[in-house]
Amino acid sequence: MNGTSRLAGCARAAVEGLCRRAGRVERARISGNVFGHECLDAVHSDFASKGARVSSSYWSDTQLLGMLMSEGPQRTADRFIPRAAGKRLAFVGGSAPERMDVAVVLFSSPHTRSIESLAGILGDFRKEAALLQEFSVKSSSNLHGLRESGIKIILLDLPSEAKAGELGLDFDEVAATYESAISASTANIAQRNREAARFFKGKTRVRVTCKRGTDMSFNFGGYSFRFEDLDFRKDWMAQVPGGEAFVPPARGSGEGTVITGPLFGKLYRLSFGHGRILFLESLESGKWRKKSNLLVEKKQELAEFGIGTNLFARPYYTGPIFEKTLGTVHFGVGGNAFFGGPIKSRMHRDFLVKKPTVESDGEIFMKAGKWTSMIAGNRRLPRSERLAGQ
Repeated sequence: MNGTSRLAGCARAAVEGLCRRAGRVERARISGNVFGHECLDAVHSDFASKGARVSSSYWSDTQLLGMLMSEGPQRTADRFIPRAAGKRLAFVGGSAPERMDVAVVLFSSPHTRSIESLAGILGDFRKEAALLQEFSVKSSSNLHGLRESGIKIILLDLPSEAKAGELGLDFDEVAATYESAISASTANIAQRNREAARFFKGKTRVRVTCKRGTDMSFNFGGYSFRFEDLDFRKDWMAQVPGGEAFVPPARGSGEGTVITGPLFGKLYRLSFGHGRILFLESLESGKWRKKSNLLVEKKQELAEFGIGTNLFARPYYTGPIFEKTLGTVHFGVGGNAFFGGPIKSRMHRDFLVKKPTVESDGEIFMKAGKWTSMIAGNRRLPRSERLAGQ
């Protein structure tokens, strides 16, 4: 059995387990990039075998880019991602509203080679990149609308062979990693999530550093940690694979720089001031060069501090699996109202920090990617190394 076939069975089992805890599913919608049709077909068949009414739509990279150019981001998003129309009702592709209990979405942006191959047909590459960013924003808005209408959402993160190749990764190895991460013990993930929350309980300020140059500080604002435990009895959305604890920082408190990547061979640097992203740069030929980005243009705010808690996830930039990786943290930029914060933006992007050292109020939570529970307990920092004002 090849990697894709194993992933199909694994994804089907994960979705079935989530929905079993949530109760009977009578109507489901499945959509996603056609590269994952084997997985999506398996999920479709499982729902249908249990008596659910299921509708589905798949798209290719070429179709997505073509529609973005001809119909724009909002109409394209509406065709592929259900848009809420009332209590457990959603529009699908502009048709009449359908009743819906669960929406399963395999979302994948076209990989770089697809965009480049169509550049001569569809026009300027920068225009396409801007449309893709806006499509992602509109898709996120549709997903958050589903939450408000009471529809459960399962976001499948599965790798494509083409994407793995672009990133210089062996697909069979990536597929095996995903299989393990999807099958990871939800009880162990939940335990780590709560261990993280206990450490930060009552803390006021956090500093994250790493050898690559990240040095980012923020305050806690009295918000509670949220947990991605993969439990539909209490969660409205689940990512598969999952596993993270996350919290909104105090609004306006983020200061410093975050180094993330490498992505397609480049490191990226995000600079923050007064809780907003100021600019984004890429390291090219040894020099940092500013890049145009919708998050910067829209003056988006620091929205999330997240901690990966899945032992089997790896920081592959094939999808959101990177932010689930144990031993990493990530910073979200954009909105956070959907997990208890004050920022109502529909945009949200996450940026990973590998092997971070995380300290709060003079205590170390993580050192070079290892939790304090994995080293010698909570070590006190020398006063000279504490954050100013602590």
